Amino acid sequence: MKKRVGQNPKKKPGKNRNEEVRTYPMMAKKPHYLFGIAIIVIIAVMVGSFFLIKLSVPTEESIAAEDISSKEKLPLEEIPSSTTDFPSEEAGTLDGWVSLNPQIVTEDVVVLFSSGKIPGLAIVYYPKEKRVVAGMPPLIAENVELLDGKEHNIIYTFQKDGQQAFIVDNTLLAIGTYQPYQQNGITGMAVGVSENIVSEHLNNVEIKNVFDTIHFNTIRLKRQ
Repeated sequence: MKKRVGQNPKKKPGKNRNEEVRTYPMMAKKPHYLFGIAIIVIIAVMVGSFFLIKLSVPTEESIAAEDISSKEKLPLEEIPSSTTDFPSEEAGTLDGWVSLNPQIVTEDVVVLFSSGKIPGLAIVYYPKEKRVVAGMPPLIAENVELLDGKEHNIIYTFQKDGQQAFIVDNTLLAIGTYQPYQQNGITGMAVGVSENIVSEHLNNVEIKNVFDTIHFNTIRLKRQ
């Protein structure tokens, strides 16, 4: 038999050297692709975390805006009560106790209360006439005995565009429509004063910015 020229009889059939050399670079490039993808994922996670933290942390502007919003939504009932004057011009209730000793009180006119916030709104007692003038326009209650040395509970309550009432010892003595800033048409009455006054004879005073619906409705039902 004739031998073929250039053939190595000991060499086993298989891939030649050129094919093997081409394979190694392709296998070496795969880890680089994976490494690049991992870097992109890490960067994306870091950027996303940064924006998430930035959105979750409140800024000074957002805190201020929330504070203003909460104040605007604050209900009228939550305004703190006072012992000297009405917190609001929209509605109010004065609740206190009067004690007038006839041996001490000798004045003809006793200003129990006068509002500085609502000019003209006052509660005035005339001992000789046993008369109380309160509110705007003035409500007049006759035959009111306060100059007897005893303690008497007085309540004056009003609501803008609504009613006003004067109550003594759970008895509704006067009721009418509330109209602020009306001139006093009764000669000699001291209801027109605009200085904030709380008499020394008026004790345990609580002044709220709400209309006393409970007392008002309960007493009206009793009268009916």
